[in-house]
Amino acid sequence: MQIEQLMEEWARWCAVREDNGLGYKSSSLNFIFERKVIKERVSEIPYGVDVDSVMSAIDQAVNRLPYIRKQVVIAEYRQIGSREVKAKHLNPPLQLGSFRNQLNLAHVAISRLPLIARLL
Repeated sequence: MQIEQLMEEWARWCAVREDNGLGYKSSSLNFIFERKVIKERVSEIPYGVDVDSVMSAIDQAVNRLPYIRKQVVIAEYRQIGSREVKAKHLNPPLQLGSFRNQLNLAHVAISRLPLIARLL
């Protein structure tokens, strides 16, 4: 498994969480997304690994990243569009090379987590 695959799993996990962290009931949009996307895709996380623990660890690591790096990760995995468009819409906007560099640094930081390192 590669870090990019794990981060894509994290993005899906964030999108379909029961209450989106707000304590409210699941929306019908989340239900549709979960049924169409998640149910048709087989997770690459090995059997027996607590997926929620892994995704929570990634979520916490993303939230601890420096501001720009965190925004780059969120843009890359939770927004639609090319990297060029994502980089331009950040605040402050980044050049494509800087966007890639920040994403690589985030991948390295997340990969160093003991729970994540065992999966890679």
